Amino acid sequence: MKKSNEYEKLIAQCEAYVAEKKPSCNNPAMAARVVAPLVFGKAQEAFYMLPLDAMHKLIKAPIMVTLGVGTSAPVGIKEVFRYAILSGAESIIVAHNHPSGDVHPSSADVETTRTLVDAGKLIGIKVLDHVIIGNKTEQDGNWFYSMREAGII
Repeated sequence: MKKSNEYEKLIAQCEAYVAEKKPSCNNPAMAARVVAPLVFGKAQEAFYMLPLDAMHKLIKAPIMVTLGVGTSAPVGIKEVFRYAILSGAESIIVAHNHPSGDVHPSSADVETTRTLVDAGKLIGIKVLDHVIIGNKTEQDGNWFYSMREAGII
């Protein structure tokens, strides 16, 4: 119960920050910085969607789409876009963590990303990036991976 309260407090703080600052999320480092506090040090994968307006500003705090078991978090494409539509998103960035610390995408990560991009094209919500977060800090370097920067998107 305590962990749930800590998570809810963190989400509330993020919501307040987004409402006040309306931060731009136009690069993978910013997306990683927004999601990292929610996933850093976790023993299981969690998959988030960041809803963005037309200017790539966060509409609200990242939305957890899936909480996995261990080293996988199956992603429901419907859920990603349901949350995006309900948030009024013009575009989205998706992000998840790798508890192992290895930020490189698995073949399932790449396949999921391509499916999300294709689905987004059909419904008019662009998937700007898929960011994978490891367990290193920003100061350590190599703490996140951007599928857009890698040319996968």
